[in-house]
Amino acid sequence: MGKPIIDSARGVARDAEYEDEDNPIFESCSFCNNEVDPGGDNVAIAFDRYMELILNSLHWIYALGSEVGNPPTGGGDGLEWFSTTEVAEEHCWGAVAQGNVDLFRAIEGSLPTDYWTYKNFGWDKVELPFSWKRFNDLALNPSPLSYDPDSLILSPVRLMAKILNYIAFDYDSLLRVIKPGTRIWRARTHSDEVPYFAATGAELGSAPAEHAKANRMSREGESMFYGADELATALVEIGYSEDRYATAGQFTPTRDLLVLDLTSIDYAPSIFSLAERRDFYPIDFLHRFSYDLSKPIGVNPEIGYLPTQLVTKSVREYEVEKIDGIRFNSSKPGCTANYILFFTNNDCRDSGNCVLRLDVASVRSGLVLTEPDRSVVH
Repeated sequence: MGKPIIDSARGVARDAEYEDEDNPIFESCSFCNNEVDPGGDNVAIAFDRYMELILNSLHWIYALGSEVGNPPTGGGDGLEWFSTTEVAEEHCWGAVAQGNVDLFRAIEGSLPTDYWTYKNFGWDKVELPFSWKRFNDLALNPSPLSYDPDSLILSPVRLMAKILNYIAFDYDSLLRVIKPGTRIWRARTHSDEVPYFAATGAELGSAPAEHAKANRMSREGESMFYGADELATALVEIGYSEDRYATAGQFTPTRDLLVLDLTSIDYAPSIFSLAERRDFYPIDFLHRFSYDLSKPIGVNPEIGYLPTQLVTKSVREYEVEKIDGIRFNSSKPGCTANYILFFTNNDCRDSGNCVLRLDVASVRSGLVLTEPDRSVVH
């Protein structure tokens, strides 16, 4: 953090001239003591110009009480209010002061001594989170009458369309191509050390529809491929079984697969960058959205899985991009990423025409499953 405001300040400094009273050249910075190299770039700007950059950025999110004509008078106005200290600590300590105590105190002391509230009644901040909460509520308690079509909150269909459109058009780094040869582990349990089934692509692949149980991303009767980056993760993910042993193998795609990769949201946009501001709230939501899809479900998975199953359905039916699956973080401590790929048992083989091919040489049988903690269902 911090680079955007520094870049903006340096842009002002590059335009400085000795005779320019509004933007003069400074020989050193009074907060960090960096001095100007006689043959290099100017390194400092006037503090009031620096504060101008900061205030312009803060005003992208906040309005002052005096500006909206409704400063807090004991509450009851429906708005969320913040003190100058709260705003400064939230946005300025790491992003613009860079941990410099003197600079931070100077910034805090130069901000308006007023109360701050979110612009647009905070709707930019809450639209997606509120709609996602409503999405979960409706998934858990489906009813034709439970959604008000006149509500400002996005309907489930519109919410998922908006999220997927964000990803497809603005954050396409989350759409990852899985190349042929990529190895994905899949495991199947059995009660005895020697499996009762042959270790073929069909037997280790997606469960046939008639045997497919409800799971985190799929409903009962839906044949889909669950896999993991690492063998240890694949084994932990099936550790809830009463069986003691497992057989596992590596599948590789025979063509490019396009997956929604929710493990790679490492972008942290800054309000202090003109180019990144519009991403501030959507990316913040996507971080939480990714966590919610991976978190432990609780003691009633049949109900708890309903929202993630509905998300999977929306991704499968997305018309703008043909998405083949989702890559998401495991909910189990110390584990890596999982896959849900939208391919049935007929797509999994160890030879011939298929989408997911088992590497027979990778198969390992008689793997011992660790005793699961049955007090919590993931």
